[in-house]
Parts: sequence; C-alpha cells; structure tokens
Amino acid sequence: MIQAERLLLDAALEDPANQRFVLLSDSCVPLYNFSYVYNYIMESPRSFVDSFLDKKEGRFNPQMSPVIPKDKWRKGSQWFTLIRRHAEVVVDDELVFPIFKKFCKRRPPIDGRKGKLNLKLQKQHNCIPDEHYVQTLLAMMGLEDQV
Repeated sequence: MIQAERLLLDAALEDPANQRFVLLSDSCVPLYNFSYVYNYIMESPRSFVDSFLDKKEGRFNPQMSPVIPKDKWRKGSQWFTLIRRHAEVVVDDELVFPIFKKFCKRRPPIDGRKGKLNLKLQKQHNCIPDEHYVQTLLAMMGLEDQV
C-alpha cells in the first residue's frame, strides 16, 4: 500500500502546479463545499497528518531499530494532505521505506473459533504500514511541527 502511495505522489509531483497532495477515502466526505476546503488547504502552510506516539505493544517491530528508533514510531490515519515539500520527502525516502517494506507486516487474522490459537501467530508484530509510514517518516525527519 505505501509503495502505491509513493508512486502516486511521485507521478503527481511531476506537475509543478500541484502544490497539495490529498489522499482520502470514498467515505471522507467534506462537511464544507469544495471551494471552502480547497482554499483552506491551499492557504495553510502545513500538511494535515493524523499522528501520535503509538504505545500499543505489538505494532513496533524491534528489528526496525536502530534505523527507526522506537521514540519516533508514530501511528495515525492513512488519509493525509501533504504540502509539496513533505510529498517530496516521502518520494525521496530511501532510509525508512526499505525498513518498513522488510519488517512492517500485517499479521494474518487469528481465528479463535479453531480452539487453540497459534502462539507463533499471536506473537507476530501487527504493523499496519499505511497507518505508520508517513507519520514515522515525518517524525524521523524532524517535520512533526509542520503538520
């Protein structure tokens, strides 16, 4: 998923007229009309990224350290609005993305109806890349104060 986001941003960055990059779901219907939302986003010098320190055990895979320190591990919604500079940071990232690709994996669903739960599955980290990548990358780059 995050590879697709990076490719999408890369293609959008080819047009210098694109200054804001919005990723939202079909259920994210703005409460205001398009003109209001457009003007609000374009006038803001900030990106809009839901990001918080994720203290939930089982999401951070210690194998990501030391490249990704646990104190920079963030979580948030996968939907975002990025200013051009932050979109470039995501596309140009060659440090965090490879670590995410290797160690940030969703755990397969655990079916408790089958009696004994597979202990190996229970102990796997359940990292959801699109809820951690942009947030963690911006934190690592010292850009959290710009969102």
